[in-house]
Amino acid sequence: DWTTVVSLDPAAGVKTRFADYAGISMVKIRWPRDQKLPETQVLEAHRFEQGLFEQVGFCADLCARYSCDLVYESNAQQGGTYANAFAHLRPEVRLIPVYTTHGAKFDTEMGLTVIRTLVKERRLMVPEGQLDSEGMRFLLEEVRDLGTEKHDHITCSVWFVVNWLYQQVRAYNGPKLVSASAGSA
Repeated sequence: DWTTVVSLDPAAGVKTRFADYAGISMVKIRWPRDQKLPETQVLEAHRFEQGLFEQVGFCADLCARYSCDLVYESNAQQGGTYANAFAHLRPEVRLIPVYTTHGAKFDTEMGLTVIRTLVKERRLMVPEGQLDSEGMRFLLEEVRDLGTEKHDHITCSVWFVVNWLYQQVRAYNGPKLVSASAGSA
């Protein structure tokens, strides 16, 4: 079955010369058991330059529109900051925190560059009507620039979903568990 989530790579959203932006994506994904990579659709992509409260409202509205949960990076202080903001401002949103590590992000098989692999292998699709949207253009630029010093927040928001599902698929598709006492009764 397909799973649909809003995904957020949090950022300050400040407008300074060192401006950063939050990456927000609307991702539909499924991972057939017999496939090495998931089938992924990015329904919407946004480079969001407003602050925390605006991010919470925007993501919550997307979750309501698509009747889905929110995946967000919960590393360090931002985890508690965003959990508290959603709890106070939009408690109806079900949060799925993901914790990322440097090692996971730069893993050669399932790290951030898997997004480029998904694009090349036609396992990441975008609705035709969204191809020319500003967010999708930024997403494609980020995918092109992966591995450079440029920002990659929208791409990370997509990767969070892929990595989150990968961790589940890896756990469920492992060897079958056998009770130690199965034959010793």
